[in-house]
Amino acid sequence: MSISKLTVIKCVTALLISAIMASSLVAYAATDSHNTVTIVDGEKTAKISTHCTTAEEILSDANIILNSGDEAVLSNDQNGALCLTVKRAFKVYVTVGSETLMVNMTEGTVADALEKAGVVLGESSVCSHKKDAVLTKETYIDVAQVDYITESYEE
Repeated sequence: MSISKLTVIKCVTALLISAIMASSLVAYAATDSHNTVTIVDGEKTAKISTHCTTAEEILSDANIILNSGDEAVLSNDQNGALCLTVKRAFKVYVTVGSETLMVNMTEGTVADALEKAGVVLGESSVCSHKKDAVLTKETYIDVAQVDYITESYEE
């Protein structure tokens, strides 16, 4: 019994097509995987299953909107699972003399807020809070410039 060249070519072609389809299926399965993402937004926590891998895509998929100054941080938890933390911005008011500046902060210290507002404390500046004080929502920081005047007089 002899096998014709045509039969051999058909068999090799069928094997090649099968191999290509199998590798395509593996590649599709790798790109079709779902990620379980834990989303923490303030006191709310939710888990979603998504194809998305970036913070922006996950936010969009979960219908979460960031406001001005908000931040989204994508990380892995201790088990390697994706975790998206939404840090909501709050207003910090910095008053220097008669000018009040508002900056959006998600965390930090009084020194961080002063830096973001562009305020540099001088040697004779007085601040209403310690520079290492942790910011809380709606913090008001007052900075005063103290001018020392030295006078002398003779009797």
